Amino acid sequence: MSIKSMLNNLIVVSIVVFSFSFAQSRAFVTFDYMNVKPASVDEYINLESEVWKPVHKAYQKHEFEVSWSLYRVRGAGTQNHYNYVTVSVYDGLGSLDRNIDDEEEIISKIYSNEDLSGFWNRTSEARLHTGRDVFFVYDQALKGNNKELSAFSSGKIGQDITVTFMQTLAGQDAVGLESKWWKPIHKERIKRKVINSWEVLTKRFVAFGQTQLDHDYVTWEDYTTFSTIDDSYNSNTFTKAVEKAHPDVDFSEVNEATVKSRNFLRSEIWELVDHLN
Repeated sequence: MSIKSMLNNLIVVSIVVFSFSFAQSRAFVTFDYMNVKPASVDEYINLESEVWKPVHKAYQKHEFEVSWSLYRVRGAGTQNHYNYVTVSVYDGLGSLDRNIDDEEEIISKIYSNEDLSGFWNRTSEARLHTGRDVFFVYDQALKGNNKELSAFSSGKIGQDITVTFMQTLAGQDAVGLESKWWKPIHKERIKRKVINSWEVLTKRFVAFGQTQLDHDYVTWEDYTTFSTIDDSYNSNTFTKAVEKAHPDVDFSEVNEATVKSRNFLRSEIWELVDHLN
């Protein structure tokens, strides 16, 4: 099978790892999944940007968080259990294990007691919080010598990302495949200005409800423009990136091993609505 024909059927793969010993990053990332009714979209976005954003800014000042982002899930309909996602980056697991009283104290310094009642009421009325994933940043490819904890915390984050949810199959070395074969390719795609960054997140915990996806890891790619998503894996640009990263490899065999290492569950396009870091 040629590289070109193989790429026509390519599905992006991610990795899963259950040990910290192989990982170099200390960053954790949370996805909070929100279901917002069409009639409440304007109110919800205003709530996040005007009411909650100052709270996250205070969290960052107190070193609780590194960054915060709000995304809209493109194409999500009423049948989806979420259509917006907030993403927060933390410098280590300890930052996640903070006291609820500390959070409430920070909020009370921003809003008066009278405002607090309306604060929580507006939050519950504007959206339904349907679940949270806690991820560990296992691997990433960033521009140049970028040392960000997570590409989500980068000030250069793009407008559109693809997020792919995966499930590792028993006994498969998806971690080795991803780190050895796919990361170099994504580095080449960054050089060709197709993507700004790429990242692998392994799921650590599920809290506050189930996300309804039996995934244990995700990959996401931050695209330079929305138009590059359409032919990103079916173009001469990608073929050249593969050949540059692995000039002496029969890549069809790598792709076959990749496909056998995981189940592809779901892929989504997320549009950036707001960001703070």
